[in-house]
Amino acid sequence: MSELVEAVDEPGRLSEVLRAWAEAIREDTPASVDAERAERNAAMAGLLERASQMLLERYAAEGLLQAIRR
Repeated sequence: MSELVEAVDEPGRLSEVLRAWAEAIREDTPASVDAERAERNAAMAGLLERASQMLLERYAAEGLLQAIRR
């Protein structure tokens, strides 16, 4: 897993990885697990998705700012 993280060097790809991890967490949490674990995993998946979105927004904003400065 750490090799995958080290290989990610662009915001779009990092965002894809974060979203994939979020989806994997959701898929790996069956309804039969205890409520506390399910809630924790759902929160973690949500946080990964939000981080993914924030990353894309940040780099999009920086790209726009650089374009304006040119």
